[in-house]
Amino acid sequence: MTPDAQRRYNDEIQAAMEGKVWLACTNYFRHPSGKVVTQLPYSGRTFFERTRALVPGDYWIQ
Repeated sequence: MTPDAQRRYNDEIQAAMEGKVWLACTNYFRHPSGKVVTQLPYSGRTFFERTRALVPGDYWIQ
């Protein structure tokens, strides 16, 4: 994955986490930095749809 694609994805996920219950957790869901690192703010269906196909420009293929 390109650094730019990873940054965009992480920024999107963190923004979507705002207002979610996981932000109040004090367990392994949250990194010491405060970021939620184990949960997604989307449904399983959304995850499935978004991971069905690659966006070729977001990856280095060697």
